[in-house]
Amino acid sequence: MTTLKRVRGFTDSEPDKEPNNGSSNGLVNNYRKRVDLTKLNLSDDKLFSLLMGYDDFCKTVLEIVLGIELESIERVEVQQTYQNVIEYKSIRLDVFAKGVDGTIYNVEMQQLKNDDMPLRARFYQGLMDASTLFKGRKYRELPKSYVIFITEFDVFDRGLYRYTFKNKCDEVPDLELGDNTVKMFLNTKGTIQNDEPDELIHFLKFVHDSSISVDDSDRSLKKLQTIYKSLLTERDLEDNYMRMDWVKEEGRKEGREEGREEGREEGREEGKEAILIKMISSKRKLHISEDAILEELVSVYDLTITDAKNLMSSVK
Repeated sequence: MTTLKRVRGFTDSEPDKEPNNGSSNGLVNNYRKRVDLTKLNLSDDKLFSLLMGYDDFCKTVLEIVLGIELESIERVEVQQTYQNVIEYKSIRLDVFAKGVDGTIYNVEMQQLKNDDMPLRARFYQGLMDASTLFKGRKYRELPKSYVIFITEFDVFDRGLYRYTFKNKCDEVPDLELGDNTVKMFLNTKGTIQNDEPDELIHFLKFVHDSSISVDDSDRSLKKLQTIYKSLLTERDLEDNYMRMDWVKEEGRKEGREEGREEGREEGREEGKEAILIKMISSKRKLHISEDAILEELVSVYDLTITDAKNLMSSVK
């Protein structure tokens, strides 16, 4: 692979000097002018993923959802790709988090309804497990894991705000398998509260409409709202949101366009480098380890180890 070169554009400096001529830089600037994060709700999957990249925000969401107090979050990764065998299907998780006790959490925000949610949860949990246990380790070292979908629709059409699944024995209903896996589906459109805590219900309503007021009695949710409002003013958050849109649009454009490969090859390489530079910078701000960044550059983006290290060293 050719050595990547640093290019101008895709930066916070001189944003208005880039021409809006259909190029990738012009597209980024269009998003810079249009995006107003304060008008979005937390149900926006891109915004949710970016916010969950902040430890305190992620910790508070998990505490509200699970009804427990967490000591701290050791690691958070957003929009991370997992793939064990290159020929098989990979997944890009909205949010992957790991607690200091080793428990791992996958949290997904889903706006559009489809009928494969339970199967997706199964696949996500299995691939997370496979990515967690290294060769030579014992099965008993598998951590407890949660796959949590927050949806803007009722997956099971029963009216509940929460559906929690653990593996149990058909013949002995009170006998749990004990595999330390939990799949949970949260429904912002629920109507039947049952014994669910008020704060969880209010959180789901806040996800659906983030402009609503939050009562002081919902202490964790009030804390979350404070963090939420503060983060919305961060320039990095807006830039990262626009970048995610830009990457998706570029992918669609490349999928539609064929031919003229020779003339566009250099531009694609430069565009790819710009994306990777911003990705490295963003992951460092989220305190993701250098080894994890290096591994992603090599395994997901097909860089050689040398190219990946050179690129990382060029990003300050």
